[in-house]
Amino acid sequence: MATYRFENQNPEPLVQILYKITQSRTHSTIYASGKDIDFSSHNLQANYPVTWIIYDTEFEQLSLNLSEERIKFDKCSFENLTININKKSNLSFTNKCKINIELNISSSENTSSILIDDSYIMSLMLDDLVGLSKLEITSNSTVDLLFIRGIKRRAIHNLNIQSGSLIKKTSISNYTIEYLNLNQATLSNVKFENVHFSSSIDITSLSQSKIYFRNSLIIDEFESFNINTSTNLFLEFYNLVVSENGIIFSFRNNELCEIIFKHCFINSHIKFITPAEFNLPNIYTYDSVFKELVIFERTNPTNLQFYNTIFQNGILIPLDLPKKIKVKSIVKTHSSVWCILKNQALEKNDKITALTYRKYEMLSFTEELKWSRDNISEKFVLYLNRFSNNHGLSWIRGIEFTLIVWLLFYSLYSWASNGFIITKGLETLIFTQKEFWADAINFLWLPQGLLELTKGLLKSTNGFYFAIMIISFIFGKVFIAYGIYQLVAAFRKHGKV
Repeated sequence: MATYRFENQNPEPLVQILYKITQSRTHSTIYASGKDIDFSSHNLQANYPVTWIIYDTEFEQLSLNLSEERIKFDKCSFENLTININKKSNLSFTNKCKINIELNISSSENTSSILIDDSYIMSLMLDDLVGLSKLEITSNSTVDLLFIRGIKRRAIHNLNIQSGSLIKKTSISNYTIEYLNLNQATLSNVKFENVHFSSSIDITSLSQSKIYFRNSLIIDEFESFNINTSTNLFLEFYNLVVSENGIIFSFRNNELCEIIFKHCFINSHIKFITPAEFNLPNIYTYDSVFKELVIFERTNPTNLQFYNTIFQNGILIPLDLPKKIKVKSIVKTHSSVWCILKNQALEKNDKITALTYRKYEMLSFTEELKWSRDNISEKFVLYLNRFSNNHGLSWIRGIEFTLIVWLLFYSLYSWASNGFIITKGLETLIFTQKEFWADAINFLWLPQGLLELTKGLLKSTNGFYFAIMIISFIFGKVFIAYGIYQLVAAFRKHGKV
């Protein structure tokens, strides 16, 4: 191996060194440093590989054409750097390299690797690279914008971002990525557009990161999607298509993470797994179709929400519910989960379980519905259903509700007809008088009471008493009828769901 040095104190010009390399029959290494480096005439056609190590040098603007070369920039500074790769070459930027405006790399043939180590790049543009063996950003590197685009579909064998690196914005489109490894980095905003993933995706110890997969495809040889020990991680899959071989999402020790599926068509079985000591992150689906069985292993249903989602071959959610489950525990689970479990029970003709899930669905939905002008009537009806017959499951509660509203409204009616007189003793209390109970029983019978109301109104000389009598009479009859209806409906709970 031949070694050449071009430095400020070296009298031999770069042109002579390049000429020697073209005549060489062995691997050559060039160490270059200093302000006098001029690559304007660099068009090296060597017979054997050449390694460039350029260090402690500042360039305002540099343009390179590389052919089967390895070039390493160490502690260099650039305003703009443009590199065109004609044949397979390796590039690396290490030890506080800084590119203040843009690094633009293009190629007409496969590129071996690009390494960015402990460096800063304002804008990294990889425009239509024919093929890239490895792109690695590591050791606390910072990239403000990472842009990778293929005009035709191109391939990256290994995309590796790790070790405290910060990438503020990433856009990757029209590529096939075999291995994607994101480890101990911060990715503020990552967007994969029309990207195919062919082997595995590993996400470990990411924080404060948002990753979007748009119009992406998981293809046949894909093995697994692993997410480990991440905090405040947001993943969104939009129009994701999964091939027939299926996919496993593996999670471990993730906190405050959200996984969202929107407008996805999953053509194969899908499994979400996590060790027994951990729960899954929050998983939401919107307007999606899962054609095959979806399995959640060792999960807590409180982390799941499904909106307008079809599970054509079913969904498996392990539940360990006690015999007497508290309402607070029920409402922590989204109503969409109970709805899907209810529908699956109906498909199996398990009406008893479906009734229970329907009650849980209504309880959860009641809590999810916010108090507002538009929702107040809906919220009121849901509470009435709960207290009148426990959403169709308790005839005893139907009797209790009917008796309570009967006594409450007739007492108010009777009190108003007597001028709201407060009793002076137990003997004058209306509940101790036979006439009160005789008239109350008459009030319970729905068609009765209009004549008594008319007589009472004629005697009344106070407009307020007059209004209370009418309101208590009308609402009393309505709620008594409603209570009787809910009582009958609860008796018939096993006939219809």
